[in-house]
Amino acid sequence: DGAWKIDARFNRRGLVERIRWLESHRSGIGLANDDALEFLSDRLPRGGRRKSVFVYFDPPYYTHGRRLYYNSYGESDHHRLARYVRRQRVLKWMMSYDDCDFIRQLYGNLVRDRNQLQYSLQNRVRAEELLVVPEYVRLPKTRKRD
Repeated sequence: DGAWKIDARFNRRGLVERIRWLESHRSGIGLANDDALEFLSDRLPRGGRRKSVFVYFDPPYYTHGRRLYYNSYGESDHHRLARYVRRQRVLKWMMSYDDCDFIRQLYGNLVRDRNQLQYSLQNRVRAEELLVVPEYVRLPKTRKRD
């Protein structure tokens, strides 16, 4: 109903394709709005059964988290999350984070790629986001970029 419709931020045709793909895979997809650590420790299967799970999570940004999120992370929360996911040996996971020195130091060799983002609600802004993935998760050699 507002002045800004969904296609002001997303390509309508591309969004329809993505939604249809998700719909065709809906039986294997779950969404949660939980704290990452609570989700990882409380909602996922234990032990070897974690091999059948893939988790993508998007923790609160480090640099502007307090400004962007109602429930932001403090520095100790970012450290706890990093310690937890670094200990995983079978869980396939991927996360995106803001590109800053703190996160690069926290995840080191697990930072695998950078995504360029463009925000365009009020002003057009370009930003870099890090893709963090454990070494045992293989990424495609080339990824389609929007």
